Amino acid sequence: MPTRLFASHHPALRFAFCAIALLMCFCSLQPVCVAVSLLAAACNLAFLSGWRKLGRQLIWLLPIAFLAMAANGLFAGLGATTLFTVGGMQVTLEACAFGLSAGCMLGAVILWFSCYQALMDRDAFLYLFGNILPLGSLVLTMVIRLMPQLLDKGRDIAAAQEALLGSQRGGLRERTRQAGRMAGTLMSISMEDSIAMADAMRARGWGSGERSSYSRYHWSRGDSVLALILGIAALICGFLVFVASSQFEFYPVLPVLLPWWGYVPYLLFLLSPLWVELAARVRTGVERSRA
Repeated sequence: MPTRLFASHHPALRFAFCAIALLMCFCSLQPVCVAVSLLAAACNLAFLSGWRKLGRQLIWLLPIAFLAMAANGLFAGLGATTLFTVGGMQVTLEACAFGLSAGCMLGAVILWFSCYQALMDRDAFLYLFGNILPLGSLVLTMVIRLMPQLLDKGRDIAAAQEALLGSQRGGLRERTRQAGRMAGTLMSISMEDSIAMADAMRARGWGSGERSSYSRYHWSRGDSVLALILGIAALICGFLVFVASSQFEFYPVLPVLLPWWGYVPYLLFLLSPLWVELAARVRTGVERSRA
């Protein structure tokens, strides 16, 4: 994937945008706001990481949303609009709407975390929190780095076992034995890598005193302009989300959702990475036409 312009801005700006988007998503269970946040997160993830990754996320997120709707509809028993009865339990429209909104909010949160992962790499996170929480930042970045490595090594071990023992799995006992051998081999490799990493860190003076660090990030004039625009937009959208959420209640009767202009600024704010990229392309096109 090509490098996107928003991902090249200062890490503090990128982290603030993701944090505000997640906070607004967490604080509002209003159906339209949840739908707007879900749509914006999906568009941003497709823009930052590609449609294939978005498709892999939606394959298991959409069933979770409908499962939440079914579970809350069957077991909540709240609401005045009865849709049907199952085994003496009333399934109401309000309970189904609440469950679907909660499931979609969970999906939106997961998609926003995927957008955060695309915008904030390991170096950017260490730059922001390395001096504030040095040990916690180190542990978190090591976990983020080691998990993909463990998955890759697990695939290599499985391929080696298949080459040595054949592709025939056998019964449950044999499959369990093969899984145990693979887990033991993976744990041994992980422990060896951890010891080697600890020795390397000790040799480089980790924990011996105050450390210095090199930073390739610099706050530019463009970061200031974008931070001012996003800050004003965040305040406006926060107020709009608060108004929409405070005037909506699922129970006892689901109110009718009417068109409202306040959803548009909220959507435009959440699509900020796309607008930044579009503005840069328009500016580049104008400069080329003048030249």
